[in-house]
Amino acid sequence: MQNFLITTTLLALVAAMEGPAWTRGETEKPAGQKDMGGWIANVYTKEQQHRLMVDEQGAPASHPQDRRYPVHWGEPPSSQTRDLRPLPGGYGIGSSTLSKWIEEKMTQDAEMTAEHAARRASPKLEWPELVGQSKEAAVAAIKSERPDLTIHTLPKDSMMTMDYCEDRVRVMLNEDGTVARKPRVG
Repeated sequence: MQNFLITTTLLALVAAMEGPAWTRGETEKPAGQKDMGGWIANVYTKEQQHRLMVDEQGAPASHPQDRRYPVHWGEPPSSQTRDLRPLPGGYGIGSSTLSKWIEEKMTQDAEMTAEHAARRASPKLEWPELVGQSKEAAVAAIKSERPDLTIHTLPKDSMMTMDYCEDRVRVMLNEDGTVARKPRVG
């Protein structure tokens, strides 16, 4: 185990001196971007991390055994039968219980719509179409498209902090309760 860690560390140091592996054509380019507060970093998306077994920056996952199944599948069934069979998706050999669980998870992944995948890959950051809509309609529309966000509703001339939060949307309202300005993440 110690030799594995030393080798991994040395490889990471050499790669750091030469630049990211994707710049040398050794792996695919990161498909995501992350705002670092003054510059934009290329990062691996969750899908790429699961598939390539790397972290956000492209470093190898700490233990490949920990990444045997995609994280979003959750834990495999704890109670399994003792029959052994080839598992679908090239996951080796396991029980029929595990085989059925993998098939179900792979089917769920396949059924994910292209629209949902596109939304996850490039989430919406602003809603100009909501200007003039009611507070309730605006909040519902934003929540339906980005349930991960916290929504703050404020009168349009309110004082507020100038910090940027990737998980917040401020909806500025006119006196009649309609949206005054286009809501946006931040």
